[in-house]
Amino acid sequence: MKKINTILFFFYLITSPTQGWTIDLNVKYMASMCSSCHIPDKNVSDVIPSLVGYDKKKFLVYFNNLKNSNDNSEIMYQIAQGYTTEEIKKLAEFFSHQY
Repeated sequence: MKKINTILFFFYLITSPTQGWTIDLNVKYMASMCSSCHIPDKNVSDVIPSLVGYDKKKFLVYFNNLKNSNDNSEIMYQIAQGYTTEEIKKLAEFFSHQY
């Protein structure tokens, strides 16, 4: 009985969204789209920075500035238009915790 209770307890922890242990698969998908240009290796390029461990505040400021700019020739401007404010917050959180 003890083993069953232990298994059920860990199952609860893994599946309970209030525990913060679950990963939003939608965020992982969105982040994978970013990785096609923003390679996860921190030391690869200065032109296209890695987003691994990227500062959450900088990410939010940058993306919000892009969404509100009028520079529609910039590729990142066009990409930013496809994300909601909530999605941008989730991406900022996701990348800030990557190492």
